[in-house]
Amino acid sequence: MGNNAEPNPWAPWVSWSFPGTFAHPGYPAGGTGPGYARCPGPSGTGFASGRAPDPFSPAGRAVQPWEAAAEYAKFELDRARENIGRAVTWDALRSVAFQALGPKSFGLGACYGMVKNPAMSVVGLVQLQRMLIEADLYERLTHRVSWKMMLTPGCVLGLPQLYEVGFNLMRFAGVINIDDLKRSYEAREALIKNVEEMIDHPVDALGKMTDQMKASYLAKWNRFRELMKQPDLKSQFEAGEIFGDVLMEVVMLVLTAISVAGAAAKLAAKVPQLVRLANLIKGARAAEAGGAAAEAAEGVKGSGVAKAVTTAERAPARNWQYAAKQTGRTEPGAVPKTPEYEAAMKQAESRTAPPAPDGWPQMSDRTATTFGSEPRPVEYPPGTKLYRVIDSDKSASGSFWSTEPPPSTEGAWRGSAAVKDPWNGDGGYVQHQVGPEGLKAWAGSAAPQEAATTGSVLPGGAQQAWVPPNSITPVNPPQPTPWNLTASK
Repeated sequence: MGNNAEPNPWAPWVSWSFPGTFAHPGYPAGGTGPGYARCPGPSGTGFASGRAPDPFSPAGRAVQPWEAAAEYAKFELDRARENIGRAVTWDALRSVAFQALGPKSFGLGACYGMVKNPAMSVVGLVQLQRMLIEADLYERLTHRVSWKMMLTPGCVLGLPQLYEVGFNLMRFAGVINIDDLKRSYEAREALIKNVEEMIDHPVDALGKMTDQMKASYLAKWNRFRELMKQPDLKSQFEAGEIFGDVLMEVVMLVLTAISVAGAAAKLAAKVPQLVRLANLIKGARAAEAGGAAAEAAEGVKGSGVAKAVTTAERAPARNWQYAAKQTGRTEPGAVPKTPEYEAAMKQAESRTAPPAPDGWPQMSDRTATTFGSEPRPVEYPPGTKLYRVIDSDKSASGSFWSTEPPPSTEGAWRGSAAVKDPWNGDGGYVQHQVGPEGLKAWAGSAAPQEAATTGSVLPGGAQQAWVPPNSITPVNPPQPTPWNLTASK
């Protein structure tokens, strides 16, 4: 299964003397100099598997700097999208967003504006922040706001600019599904329109707002409108900061108003996104206080703003602990490497992601290499039970799942699922029951993986299901795996 800590295989081509440029590690920075040169063969074919050749192999010597830059960017863009989906705290999300988007963007500004408000003590709002960052990524990738605006005369090409190159290759190859990010963008735009509606036409339920408050909000929103007309990233960041600040203030007013009889329905008809967000905060507060966790689960549905509270936030006290990640051992379930396993691993490493049918998420080539057979699109019917072994509450909403509950021993699980020690400390698992809408996913056998000890492999072979991170939010709290339950007695 996937390993997000994997180093970028194209890093050797990054120039050590001129950061931001690419060249063969054995050449002076700048490669072959002005013009174009390479070994005979078709140009522009790319490296479909995402695997970099050895720099000093015949294929490696043929790699041009622009090809290495594009492949490096493809890998980092894929990793950034996965990290954005996995982030469960604002600090983690900010770090990823800063790397992917640079220091200035509308979404980052909005998040900074939000954290100034006491409402941000609610952990569940990281889902809202994630939506705002994904909307930024959509704008960059569709050129509504270009990475080129981040360049200044004499500035070398940085990683955010390289993403633009990598994205174009991924889009043309069908590797990235822009619709996933578009939904976040549309949700953000709907939220902005709701706030604008409240500022321009306050509904009766908010009639208690003082004239001073109305004037303050209107002044901020007029400044927001002016900044949104400016394409530079500094203005976009400032506009986002104003939006985040005003959004939290307005949501607090809505939160108070919906407690009044008859007001909730009126507000829901006029500003549905704000009402959903207010319910998210209301439910998350109840969960944090040990109150009605089910109320928190209502959260924001559809519209791109995910459920408010994860399993990790509402799990009750437990009498067991997760297992620490092991090092320096041969993983339980490992077997001697044979020529057959060697061939199977090489075949998996060269596997590329199949194009996604309409309605299915698009997986990356890197994810496809974790499958021992060609991944196939499946739709799990309502009521299907899925299981995921985890080593922390925060990983409960990850990508890889199984239709079978964990086996009785760690060796049986690690061996069949081909899970290395550094990838998962294990000790717990979560269960999810597919809802009435069904679940579109990719399924296939797990590919064998190198074990920690030379000459050993984790054979794989078990069926695994893949969905994008945070596609599944388990309702029930984590349980100990059978082997952890046995060890705890």
